Amino acid sequence: MVSTRGKSRAMRVNALVTAVLAASVAMSSCSRVRAFCVRSSSRAHRPTRRSSLTRTIMSHRRRTQHARTTTPPLHMAFDPDVTPGALDAFHAWLTKSGVRLTDNAVLAGRSPLAGGRGLVATKAIETGQSVLAIPQSLGLTAAGLKSSGIAQYVKGFEGWTGETGLIALQVLWERALREGSKMAPWIAVLPTEGELEMPLFWGEADLTLADASSTRGISGFVADVDEDFAWLSENAFSKHPKVFPADKFGPGDFRWAVGVALSRSFFVDGELRLTPLVDFANHSSLRGVSEPTGGTTGLFGSKAVVLRAGKKYEEGEEFFVSYGPKGAAGYLEENGFVPPVSGSEVTCELEFSIPEDDKFFDDKEDILERAGLRTSSTFDLTAVGLPDAELVRFLRLLCVSGEDAFLLEGIFRNEVWDFMNEPVSRPNEEAVNELLATRCEEELKALFGTAREEADIVSGKVEASERQRLCARVRQGERMALQMTRSWCESDSKALDRKEYYQERRLKELQLDLPWEAR
Repeated sequence: MVSTRGKSRAMRVNALVTAVLAASVAMSSCSRVRAFCVRSSSRAHRPTRRSSLTRTIMSHRRRTQHARTTTPPLHMAFDPDVTPGALDAFHAWLTKSGVRLTDNAVLAGRSPLAGGRGLVATKAIETGQSVLAIPQSLGLTAAGLKSSGIAQYVKGFEGWTGETGLIALQVLWERALREGSKMAPWIAVLPTEGELEMPLFWGEADLTLADASSTRGISGFVADVDEDFAWLSENAFSKHPKVFPADKFGPGDFRWAVGVALSRSFFVDGELRLTPLVDFANHSSLRGVSEPTGGTTGLFGSKAVVLRAGKKYEEGEEFFVSYGPKGAAGYLEENGFVPPVSGSEVTCELEFSIPEDDKFFDDKEDILERAGLRTSSTFDLTAVGLPDAELVRFLRLLCVSGEDAFLLEGIFRNEVWDFMNEPVSRPNEEAVNELLATRCEEELKALFGTAREEADIVSGKVEASERQRLCARVRQGERMALQMTRSWCESDSKALDRKEYYQERRLKELQLDLPWEAR
């Protein structure tokens, strides 16, 4: 039976498809229209999202060019919209801050990728070589908000955007200070809104299509940003208009700052970090490309964000990093593009929760809390292999009922979560497979279009905007992951007789499965 959630989502998608198609006719693939629509502030009507504290959030695509001189002419490396003077100032600021650019093996330069910026090798690079090290103290983190000038005005702010929002506030504050900011040279070369091609800046029709292309609930993040701005406007900006002039702290300004933090930050040493120069690195899905890591730099070994080569590079070749393991929808939402993915990289997200009306809700909640978990969790489905073991484990606990409920007794409280690593009972396994398969079917019905239509759009057989192509690529992957998981549930249900369940395992442990004379 299709749940109310699945029906409502499918009805919402179908009702809005006409608007999406109508809007697409008038929209060219190079459109840069931005619509800062006000979305509902009620979180009860939008998908629950992973916390920004637990998501690996990576950086935006940038560009770079090789230079041999002792003082690299960075003004030759950037978009014409950024003045040479601003880039020279940025270069001087890095040098003054202790970054020895001539000691690094990469510098900012031109890239053929969208955005036009990246990092380029200034010399031949060997596998494993450290090519860039920037002191962590130069960057922005959520923890750094406490020492920022804006901290005294935003006490009590606990935004839905998590670390991303806290970094964004600092970016916005530093930009408003203009020449008074110690980071002014860096802020001056950050991308403009027009360079950030992410759903955060999409109009209603495109955002609707994005939602109908993924289980992720992409519009939920847009609503989070708007809700955070509403809180800040009411509790800080409007109360101190001289400190927060409306022309510098408007909704569009906050979205821009969030876009910068979301697309250009890396998770290093347990914190999300927006780091100068590192933020220019482009992503590649090729083997041998590494994520930024923690390390040291300088004579006294200061903590640094370090880029290392996962493969060899020739002089003048663009240097790439990995933005981390995330699905197509994650890349679209956070970076504005969808890289080619295959195998286990083809994923979609599903959230499952222990219903509050579950007869054993309190027991299950206590068990999960002891394991450091919550009653709602989001899991990745992939297009290959078995479902995530933690997903199956969670669903087994969720489905515990009837004769299996004795496992929830206090005497088993410290062991029951481990019990869920293996089949509990045949009825429990049947319930798990039915729940997971039904959910996959719901999500498949809610996806916009068909597999054939997606293939035609992605291949170019059908004329479509770039945003429509991106959404089609997301749907392709998620459809595969959902279909594969549904098929696994069907196959697993046919093999239940071959599984060993809790009571059988327990009898073996106590040697009670043996004939009396053999004990």
